[in-house]
Amino acid sequence: MLQKTTRWIIFFLLILVVSGCGMPIDSVSDDKTHNPKKGTVTAVTDGDTFTLDEKWKVRLIGVDTPEMKGKTEEERMLAQKATDFTKTYLLGSEVRLKYDIEKKDHYGRLLAYVYLDDGTFFNELLLKEGYAQVMTVPPNVTYAEHFLSVQKEARDHNRGLWAIQDLDKPYVDEDGRPLIKGNINSSGEKIYHMPGGRYYDQVKPEKWFKTEREALDAGFRKARE
Repeated sequence: MLQKTTRWIIFFLLILVVSGCGMPIDSVSDDKTHNPKKGTVTAVTDGDTFTLDEKWKVRLIGVDTPEMKGKTEEERMLAQKATDFTKTYLLGSEVRLKYDIEKKDHYGRLLAYVYLDDGTFFNELLLKEGYAQVMTVPPNVTYAEHFLSVQKEARDHNRGLWAIQDLDKPYVDEDGRPLIKGNINSSGEKIYHMPGGRYYDQVKPEKWFKTEREALDAGFRKARE
């Protein structure tokens, strides 16, 4: 009887040791496994997406660069410039990641604010140099207002992609009413749709704008077509 009781005591003691007195076994490793705080950029997909330590896909929070598979030659050219800019600063560099409320998107990519060794805030730098536009997706809105002000400065100085876009061209009907549709989707993201755009006819706007500059100043980004 004593021997059996002793075995049970040893068994329960082992459980306590392994469980860390109630703490999850992977409580320390989870952060390193799923939410790394720093690492080396080993590949760059495009202007706003890269790979960390050959393992984690990282998507920059709050910014959006032109798509490499854009419909027009101009879009593809801007996308290449944004990608080259990101490669220049990030590829092969050690970076530090900072997270917001939502840490992954629906593709499983880490969502992060990225800092270089010298403290440079890379998300901000992309906007400042005009290689990206603001893309605010709640609940990750810590720097949303700041990013809008940085974007405005880049536009006002015609930097990067803003240098070749006519943001003040009016889009109005014969009675002078605005035609650019501003929509807020189910995720809270603000997107504007241009006449003739792929989803223009289906969109029910919350706001109307006469120029793209008006839409951008109100915190909307252009729809991807």
